[in-house]
Amino acid sequence: MKQTAASYNKTFKTWTDTWLLKLNITKCKVVYYAKRSMIENKYYVTDEGESRYFERVENMKDFGVMFDSELDCQAHIRYMKK
Repeated sequence: MKQTAASYNKTFKTWTDTWLLKLNITKCKVVYYAKRSMIENKYYVTDEGESRYFERVENMKDFGVMFDSELDCQAHIRYMKK
């Protein structure tokens, strides 16, 4: 069953509430990984009645590795050359 963005957002919020996780929304990002174009959803959480959207980025660093939205190593190579 394909999950819609709205139902995913609700599931995510329930999970964070269950585990008493407080998210710093300013640090949360969304990256779409795909070789082809795709429909982009807006992901958000509702906090105290206000919807807070995650910022969309083209690449991000995690554990010292630069991940690129096009599944290409070039962003990591450029990052390592600095």
